[in-house]
Amino acid sequence: MKSAASIPAWLRGPIVVAGNWEPLIYRRRLNCLGTDGEERYRKEHTPELVSRLKEAGVNLLVTHYFKGFGLKGEREDMEMAETLIGLCHEQGIRVAGYVGDTFVSETMLLEEPDAMSWCQRKADGSPVTYGGNLTYRLKWCRNNPAFPAYMKRVLRRGIEHGLDMIHFDNFLNKP
Repeated sequence: MKSAASIPAWLRGPIVVAGNWEPLIYRRRLNCLGTDGEERYRKEHTPELVSRLKEAGVNLLVTHYFKGFGLKGEREDMEMAETLIGLCHEQGIRVAGYVGDTFVSETMLLEEPDAMSWCQRKADGSPVTYGGNLTYRLKWCRNNPAFPAYMKRVLRRGIEHGLDMIHFDNFLNKP
């Protein structure tokens, strides 16, 4: 068992979490932006928002990092997240990056033409989709060697850009 002294100070007290884990590319895909959605999204990545989080006592932000649209497809969102990481660190807020357990075939295939072979398959050979009905979100097959190779690229980038931790969403359910 670890001694209290070996636990980082920020983990010894309460952890107050806030989150914004849907990237703009996904908000566009869902058609849920309204008339000012892109402006509101950009405000989620500003020093003003980070100051408000700090004032509210937030010490951990879970933010979007990789939804599965591909490194090229999510480049702009990842860059915004990386800016946000720096702003949070300036205020002493730790940052966890959301990494989803699906990939979006319509953009991933543009980057990785073999990606259809990376998804889980049902007994009839059809892809396993998120929730069974979001046909554009395919579940990664974690036994496929391409999955860890690709995911290492994603995670390496996040770590190199300062993520304090990774939030792997849904990786333990819906096998």
